[in-house]
Amino acid sequence: MLDPRSGGVKNEGGGALGRCVITRSGTFRIQRRLVTSGLRSAVRAEADSRMCVADARGEVRKFLATHPCESVYRALFEVRRGDVAAVVAVAWIEMVQESDATELKALVDRPETGNVNQLPLPRGQEVVEVVDPAYASRQRGRLVVTVEAQPVAVTASQRGLEQIAEEAADTASRPE
Repeated sequence: MLDPRSGGVKNEGGGALGRCVITRSGTFRIQRRLVTSGLRSAVRAEADSRMCVADARGEVRKFLATHPCESVYRALFEVRRGDVAAVVAVAWIEMVQESDATELKALVDRPETGNVNQLPLPRGQEVVEVVDPAYASRQRGRLVVTVEAQPVAVTASQRGLEQIAEEAADTASRPE
């Protein structure tokens, strides 16, 4: 399970098959990295769980029902670059087997197959509902990271959202 004292995304065990640990303090490290890359960000919500199936939807939910997931950690950031503002939902899914992580990533990367459910927005905050939110994903051993970005305002360009999603995925998948 996730250990809030361990401080970020780690690969314990020394190799690609080592135990991945995602922690709450890791969201603050990611937030700092986003700022370093020129983005302003704020954590809006975060949660961890071992109930991977309950936290997923679509084909991803069916996959997780038959392929054990060790844990799922979700965070919601508000990210800004210039006049582009987005709500960025990040999910770290830790699988038991690396081969299952590879299959999961291939599944979530296909359109309309589902994903891990995003956390709800804090009360009073809204986003512009878009048909296709910007999406990016990464895999590091048994860890799969998915990112969805939605605009806070209509003025956000799709390309700007895609850049934010890609940068957030790169940042969220880096070990300490």
